[in-house]
Amino acid sequence: MSAYTIILARLLSVYLLGLLYSLIVEIPTLIVYWVKVGATFLTALGQVLCVGIISLFVLAISVALGYIVAVVSSKIHSKTFVSVLCTLLFLFVYYFAYFKMNELIRRVAENAEHYGEKFRSSTFFLYHLAYGAQGDIKSVLIALAITLALLFIIILVLRRSFFKIATKTEKSKHKKGRTTIKTSSLKSALLKKELKRFATSTNYMMNCGLGLIIMPVLAVFALIKADAMNELLGGMLADLGIFANAFPLIPACSICAICSLNAISAPSVSLEGKSIWVLQSLPVEEKLIIEAKVNAHVLLNSIPAVISTVLLGIAFRLDVVGIVLSCCVVWMFIWFDARFGLVENLKHCNLVWTSEVVPVKQGLSVFLSLLVGFAVTMIMLGASIFVCEYVSMYVYMVILVAVLMIFNLAEQRWLNNKGSKIFKTL
Repeated sequence: MSAYTIILARLLSVYLLGLLYSLIVEIPTLIVYWVKVGATFLTALGQVLCVGIISLFVLAISVALGYIVAVVSSKIHSKTFVSVLCTLLFLFVYYFAYFKMNELIRRVAENAEHYGEKFRSSTFFLYHLAYGAQGDIKSVLIALAITLALLFIIILVLRRSFFKIATKTEKSKHKKGRTTIKTSSLKSALLKKELKRFATSTNYMMNCGLGLIIMPVLAVFALIKADAMNELLGGMLADLGIFANAFPLIPACSICAICSLNAISAPSVSLEGKSIWVLQSLPVEEKLIIEAKVNAHVLLNSIPAVISTVLLGIAFRLDVVGIVLSCCVVWMFIWFDARFGLVENLKHCNLVWTSEVVPVKQGLSVFLSLLVGFAVTMIMLGASIFVCEYVSMYVYMVILVAVLMIFNLAEQRWLNNKGSKIFKTL
């Protein structure tokens, strides 16, 4: 079987998927255009042909990006890091373009002639694609020729490097001499196991750890735009009246809300799958295994959460006491959220799955962890309306820490007793 046959067979599925997504947008757009504007035979033909050209162009871009990711992945040991980085980069570009689109459309509509000439001179392909959709067959052929040329170049590059990338194996280095074996405690070994599972799973990281990236980004943005944000929030709270006293609590509740997105412990038992017997057969107490899953959640969340809380506290001009209390509230919430996710996972454990996407994205424990975590954050913020009429905000924050500590102790007791028994019999 030739390389071209293999490449074309793989590209066919990519093309059909891109065509499907394109048609979801293009078919309603064409229907609305034909109803509102009308269409001649040439315009209808040009628009239908442009739909096919767009699907081919999407294929070319998808393959080019996939090739870049494959080349970068072959040079870097951690494939998970590359996947997560590319996904985050795509999300950033997508949402940036999405939020800028309305402003761009408004500017083009107000200065159609100016942008029309600029568009024609700077974007040759898009200009002819748009002009072809108006019925100009010559422009359709030009856009098609550009797309096919781009596809040909990409396939030619793939032909030369496909087998090299697909069959590449990691080089192993053999060293002679003494080997030093590092040992670690039982708790440390279990914790490393949980951290390694998180760090080597793209689905796990993207679905249960995206907040780890959002927290520092939000904090840095708030620090840069501190004056504007304080003025905006101050005005909003002043208008609402009843929330005026809640201003010092906003940094802590904001970080808690983002931490609730990091349901790292919620699918941790389900992710063991059918190999859970390995842990159950080890001469290890079940509560130590459960404790390692909780500690992994807390460790991954605590560092970015505390740093982000401090930065938000500075941006909101809280004093030292306010920042320290905010960090305490956030830290106790992280412990609560970690244990609650594990409690729910033990109650609604799913060990029978063929893809880790099932426990990570579709697990009931993950859903309940996200829902309850966000609800607790809103309750903490909402309760300040009534409690702060009688005590200061700092006293209220101390009360929150104490209440969360009580819930933590209750969860820990359940995990040590009933939770350990459930884990042993899964």
